Amino acid sequence: MPEVDLRAHHLFSLYTQLHSPKITKLLKGVKLAILGYKDPNFPNHLMRVIDNIIGGTTQKIRIVDGHDAVCEKCPQKREGYCETAYGNHSANFLSLVDQTIAANAGLEIGASYDATEILDRMKTIRGGLLRTATQMPSLIALARLMDKADK
Repeated sequence: MPEVDLRAHHLFSLYTQLHSPKITKLLKGVKLAILGYKDPNFPNHLMRVIDNIIGGTTQKIRIVDGHDAVCEKCPQKREGYCETAYGNHSANFLSLVDQTIAANAGLEIGASYDATEILDRMKTIRGGLLRTATQMPSLIALARLMDKADK
């Protein structure tokens, strides 16, 4: 698996695994169940994708704002939206979140990066994730307008 597509918001899982691996592995099922993921195989798939990046099996990461390697086996993925414990998130909303995280972290949607570069830039990426969290109300409002226009 030399290259993998990764949504920008899935960089949070990568960051968490890098900075608290024991807690992440211990709580992976519980944490994902809280988010509404009921399929017991999905946490293992997510951890495999992340561990392949950290372990060097994945050499390149292409940052995307659509379905990625994690989404491939997500039981919550639907056509045009994703189900979570916090409600359904439209494809427009998730794409806006990915684009905002990428911009805030100095990454480009569609660009490929060496996995080692992404790992080395985790401090900057963390800042991008945090900045995006403060922008969430605006992103929700914009996504709602986009969703209405799509109907």
